Amino acid sequence: MRTFQIDSEPKRLYFTNYNRIEEEILFQNIFAKLESCKEIEIGRKQIGPSEDLYKCKWSDFSFCLVYDIDYGTYIQADNEKVIQRLKKIFEDGRLDMDDK
Repeated sequence: MRTFQIDSEPKRLYFTNYNRIEEEILFQNIFAKLESCKEIEIGRKQIGPSEDLYKCKWSDFSFCLVYDIDYGTYIQADNEKVIQRLKKIFEDGRLDMDDK
């Protein structure tokens, strides 16, 4: 699964949709990938006016998985380190918490 970031938003991780699958299916694939990682805790679904979000925790890091009906699926975090670690999971399939 390919990801990308926007320079002005270093604490967000976006997902490419080259195959133009439905956003709901893309979200489900991302959710399943996170769910398969035993070290990641996924909170209950919170429903907003235009988005659903899940507050997640990985070790001491928190992040939100967001499914926005206007902007698609992305991950928002307070710490850029967790974004880089999540990127490894989606791009390389590696689950690695060291700072390498």
